[in-house]
Amino acid sequence: MDIQAGRCVGHNQELNGIEYHQGSETIIALTDLLLILGKRSNMKQNHYDLSKTELFYVEKGTCIELYATTLHYTPCQVNEDGFATICILPKGTNMPVDKTDCEILTKKNKFFITHPSMTSKIEQGAKPYLSGDIVKIRI
Repeated sequence: MDIQAGRCVGHNQELNGIEYHQGSETIIALTDLLLILGKRSNMKQNHYDLSKTELFYVEKGTCIELYATTLHYTPCQVNEDGFATICILPKGTNMPVDKTDCEILTKKNKFFITHPSMTSKIEQGAKPYLSGDIVKIRI
């Protein structure tokens, strides 16, 4: 299977959306970071309760495989410098997708839902199927 790799960097301190892919995502931590993860088996009719997530501290240099059954989104920073990773996914992931019958397929191989408070993501087509309090990290 062909793959693609790229950097995912930034400043993020909250989980306001959740995604999964058909196929594993490999993450190489270039900095210390936090991953907020859930299980697809806890989704009910494409809805998910954020209280079911778990936080994982990931040390710089660690390589992690997120299975297709893992709900995740952008890593969170653990200090003011932000976070940096290399992400490896099946080739074509996150490319535009033609209209589909799957209401949460927002891009190729990206199944995504957001919190109802995230109006900009909803305007872009994401379904507001996350319930509970948005997970926020204080540094």
